Amino acid sequence: DSIGDGAFRECEELTSIALGDTLRILGNSAFEGCTSIKGVIKFPKTLEFIGDKNFLKCREITGIDLPDGLKVIGWAAFEECTGITRLTLPSRLEYIGIRAFYGCSNIKDNLVFPASLKHIRFEAFQNCIQLQRIDLGCATSLKIIERGAFYNCKGIKGEVRIPDAVTTVEKEAFYCCDSIESLHIGASLEEIGEDAFLTYPWKNLTAITVSNSNPNYDSRDNCNAMIETATNTLYKGCCNTVIPETVTAIGERAFISCGITGSFKIPDAVLLIGKEAFFGCYRMSHINLSEDNNLADIGMWAFRDCEDLKEVPYLRSINSIAFGAFQGCYSMPGIHFGPQLGTIGEQAFI
Repeated sequence: DSIGDGAFRECEELTSIALGDTLRILGNSAFEGCTSIKGVIKFPKTLEFIGDKNFLKCREITGIDLPDGLKVIGWAAFEECTGITRLTLPSRLEYIGIRAFYGCSNIKDNLVFPASLKHIRFEAFQNCIQLQRIDLGCATSLKIIERGAFYNCKGIKGEVRIPDAVTTVEKEAFYCCDSIESLHIGASLEEIGEDAFLTYPWKNLTAITVSNSNPNYDSRDNCNAMIETATNTLYKGCCNTVIPETVTAIGERAFISCGITGSFKIPDAVLLIGKEAFFGCYRMSHINLSEDNNLADIGMWAFRDCEDLKEVPYLRSINSIAFGAFQGCYSMPGIHFGPQLGTIGEQAFI
């Protein structure tokens, strides 16, 4: 029925295991340190629980056959099992623990997350760099995607859909998921951690949509952006974004290293461009500010390394330009200031 905590811990010369047909619980660290285990591990249909650190750094394991009845995968259960190339998540799975598959860098599957799933703990799939796709759409019981859950999963392509039940995406959850092509925000998302969706570069992200039922964020006018509804602040954009005329602020890192090419229009209603908003948009040549613009503040490094920026912007309402705002804009021939100018930060135009 069960194998207890630490039962075979550090049996370093153990090369294979055969688990009985009635096994239900695999305790914490049961096979931790058994780094010579090789091949595919077949878990019995009766298994419900895999405890913490069970196969931590067992790099010779080439596959795992997880049964549909499995409910819990514990903390670091398969961390750095770099030999695993295939993974299917069980249909009754409820809990994926902290760093459960951290560093499993050779898993190449399309992961489908089941409706029963309630928890994806922090760093669960961090550095799974060859994951090809993730389907979160069916995970209707999931409320929180924790910190760094898919950090540096560079291979994830296609659409990522944040389920309607999710209220929180924590810090760096999808950080450096550079190949994502489209992002959909569900109906309940209200809290987003720092750099939750920050990818570098963003040239592959071409579409952003928000559920019409979400009271906190929207993608009004089919703008291909994520806008904080209450403040009219553009939180996340992409290379195909058209900023709506109702937007009054462009948030921090909103377009960092985005694949914008040529001209990009900033509406007259925009009062603030936040820190690093267009940092590294090196192919953007014009920001198309009209002479009636109301732009008052430009944040630190807002246009840093926009190397192709050739426009002479007219900033009649500008009050402050922060440190390094136009640093590295080598092609920009000049700038016009209005009478409201108060401060220019160091290295603003270096």
